[in-house]
Order: sequence, then C-alpha cells, then structure tokens
Amino acid sequence: PTQENLRLRYEQYKLRYAGMRIDLVLTTDDAALSFALRHRAELFPDAPLVFNGVLRDSAKRLTAGHANLTGVYEQFNMEATVKLIRRFDPGLDTVYLLYDNAESGLQAGKLMAEGMKKDYPGISLVHLNSWTISDIIQRLSDAHLPPHTAVLANTYSRDAAGTAMEMHRFVKMISASSNAPVYILYDFDSGF
Repeated sequence: PTQENLRLRYEQYKLRYAGMRIDLVLTTDDAALSFALRHRAELFPDAPLVFNGVLRDSAKRLTAGHANLTGVYEQFNMEATVKLIRRFDPGLDTVYLLYDNAESGLQAGKLMAEGMKKDYPGISLVHLNSWTISDIIQRLSDAHLPPHTAVLANTYSRDAAGTAMEMHRFVKMISASSNAPVYILYDFDSGF
C-alpha cells in the first residue's frame, strides 16, 4: 500500500504485458480500480474494465468521465448488523468504529456512522481511524471500557501512522486485550 509498491506494480505490468492485447481487466477494491483507471491507456489500451468491491459513492467518483467499464458495488447490511449487536446487548450505549483512512475505509466509516445514527441515535460513536494500532489496543483494553460497549470493524489495513496490519490479526489482538465484543462486517476478515 505504498507509492513505491504502486510504482513497482506499474513497471511489472508494463514489462509483463508489453505488446500483448488485454481482453478484459478485472479489479477488486478502490485502490485497484483507481490504479487501473490511472494507467489504463498505457497498460491496458482499449480493454474493458470490470470492478467489484467498491462502495457506490466511491465507484461513481472514481469512474466519472471513464467509458467502457461496469461493475458490482460493494454493500454491507448495516441495519441487520446493528440489530444483531443490540440483540446481544440491548443496553448498548457506545460503539467504537474501526476503519482506516483509505478511500474504502473512509466511505465505510461514513456508512457505518450513518447507519448507527439512523437506527440508534442515542448510541455514542467513537471513530478510531485517526489512532495508531497501539493507541487503539490501549484504549480498548479491559481497564478502559465501560459496560455496554462494542467494537464494529469494517475495512482496515493501515493505522494513522501508516503501519500496515492484516485485519484478522488486528481483530485477534483487540479481542485478546478487550472485554468488548468485536463485530466484523465481512466474514473473510475474521481469520477463520
């Protein structure tokens, strides 16, 4: 997730596909779609593009002015998730929202907060996107959390200081140090 990695990926594709005709480009997530659109003319000329794993608002912003593409929007069921959380803890009053500052993370954080405020306006929300991993672990440790608290995790790959960590590993760290239940919107992030 660094500019150097993106530069190297560009160079790799440029060498690997030089002189080849690409029939179709498939992308998954915001970063891949953005990369493909930015370098489409030189790497994949005339190839149609299909995206997935991109929230509707991000997809519309990223694809504005581009042609010969289609995709499937990413969605998560915030309403059902909040109902499930409330079923386990009807007295829930604080939710820590875990997401990162990547495009997809910010969009997810916005949708999570809107969903929580819409369905349960009395619940206090704490956004963790501007914190480091160590600060998050410290804040969510047993000693600091009141009862009726939960953590709701969406997409997360880098903390505010730029430290990268796989979501399933981070969730295990939080779970090991916190008495608050951790809810994850995507099952593939659970590490199971």
